[in-house]
Amino acid sequence: MLEKIPEAVRSTNTELEDLAFIVAKEIRTANDLTFEQRKKLLGLVRKWSDYVKENEVDQSDVLSVRYHLLEFSKKNFVHNKVEFEKDVKLQSVPIDELELSDGSLFKDYINRNFEGGDIFSDEHVAVYGGIARLALKLYASQKDPNYDSHLIDSELPINDVDVVVDDKNVGNKYKSGIAGTRVVGDLQEYLKPYYKTVECTINQALIYKGKLLFTEDALRDNTTGELNFIKKDETLFNPDSIVLEDGKIFVTDKGFYRALAYLLRRKAYKLSLYQDNLDFLKKNKYTWASPLPKILFLKDIGSRNRAINEWHSLAKSLRVTSSGSPTEFLEEIISENPSIVNYNFKTEENNAEEIRWIINQFLKSGVRSIIPDTYPKGMSDEMITIDMRVLETEDHDLSNFYEKVNSTFRNVHFNVGSPTVG
Repeated sequence: MLEKIPEAVRSTNTELEDLAFIVAKEIRTANDLTFEQRKKLLGLVRKWSDYVKENEVDQSDVLSVRYHLLEFSKKNFVHNKVEFEKDVKLQSVPIDELELSDGSLFKDYINRNFEGGDIFSDEHVAVYGGIARLALKLYASQKDPNYDSHLIDSELPINDVDVVVDDKNVGNKYKSGIAGTRVVGDLQEYLKPYYKTVECTINQALIYKGKLLFTEDALRDNTTGELNFIKKDETLFNPDSIVLEDGKIFVTDKGFYRALAYLLRRKAYKLSLYQDNLDFLKKNKYTWASPLPKILFLKDIGSRNRAINEWHSLAKSLRVTSSGSPTEFLEEIISENPSIVNYNFKTEENNAEEIRWIINQFLKSGVRSIIPDTYPKGMSDEMITIDMRVLETEDHDLSNFYEKVNSTFRNVHFNVGSPTVG
């Protein structure tokens, strides 16, 4: 249901309130809905149409649109609430004390991108994602003289700014873009349960009012390099993991893609999955294509080539493929998923495309709130551990691989140096 959003939804000429009529048409013609499901979905569509009109949502302001989509989803999407095992006490350290290996201050390194501004003293901003993770790794390295510096090196250079703001104009100020900006009504209220909103414990860290806030689990896993998914509520985007009826955490295709991206870029080293979970993930080779943009745009060519070879070697070790090279594996993925040729490698954000993607997720999440995804009720206790430090990697000449990428994806070109896009 709604796996492929109609082209009209993606059109920049489509007004937000018109989406209701487009989706309603899809719902009315769908064959796999019960009367009750159809009724609930149409009711949800009407609520969205009324919400847009009542709140006078301006679709030209993409951060405002994202805010309204999140607010609407929180109030109207019905999801099972996750019972968390315990209250988590956040630890805190001043970011002024954090230094890079060359002795320069972490705070200065980040702020040099903001033309003299100080993102960390702005009371309308909380910083999360890679910047907060780097800060926590620097803190961990100061506590432990034997800390693995590769975990820090993998976060550099910082390319993305991820922020939570309570004023959409603040997001524009720091050029975080729609993908990296969460716009909320009350920043302090949002931050209280923040640790419950991320996919993995390594991301249970944020910076607010000059302080790095983090959980004990985040410190532990950013020290060991282990990935652990958490129990969490989901309102808008596809879930990274879900809790099954037997209490076990099941990692979804989306969650596994994110894990692969972390592992292949050495932001983490290790992931343990239930065998039943891995068997489910191995059925969809498209998932293995998802990390390619992340690793292909690694600026260091040596790191990029290593990641590509590890991408193939890991797939072979897990028996996802029996192909003899990364090129053959990519060809295998393309043959099973021809639509992959339409993937957009452009790195600059296009506001119209970004907001249509957000709306796509919003619509699918609304459907999922009424027609849940089908996952197993439980899994056996058998576990499989992926450890990149002991992975046996085959090194290949990647010339043919890059040629295949260039001939497959229409707006990217790789040569000996950095890729060009456009």
